[in-house]
Amino acid sequence: MGYSIINPGFRLGNVVATAAIVGLNLDVYALLDRHKYGDFGDLSEEDKAHNYSAVHHGFSVRSLYYVETLTGYVNIYVETSGDRSETFLCLVEEYGNM
Repeated sequence: MGYSIINPGFRLGNVVATAAIVGLNLDVYALLDRHKYGDFGDLSEEDKAHNYSAVHHGFSVRSLYYVETLTGYVNIYVETSGDRSETFLCLVEEYGNM
């Protein structure tokens, strides 16, 4: 796959997705695995470096994935809270409304 692995990954906690994500009928488990094990997707190199540090120091971790759907492409955020109690998935355009 060509991404760094953070072994053994980090805890995702409760997983929550917006109605828009559920409506896309995606394999969210594949996105969650990528996120958990260090493939942070389409983030900048600076943001990826921040995530590697955040995983080890208890800060929130965010990934961005550009995903093909039946109706076109969408940008999806996956974010795990710093205390690892929750991970949520949403469309990028929904993020500011959370």
